[in-house]
Amino acid sequence: MEGAAWLMGGVDTWLDDPIRSELLLQALRLTESEPSLLGLSGHLLTAGG
Repeated sequence: MEGAAWLMGGVDTWLDDPIRSELLLQALRLTESEPSLLGLSGHLLTAGG
């Protein structure tokens, strides 16, 4: 799961429930294009020189 959902932890239990899954996906759709949240990810990117 990408986006802010990874912060919830245990998101797999939300995906097992159809109602909670739809709520989660709606929230992700609403926030996926918010510029201030674009860098919110469980991945880190580093650069060195």
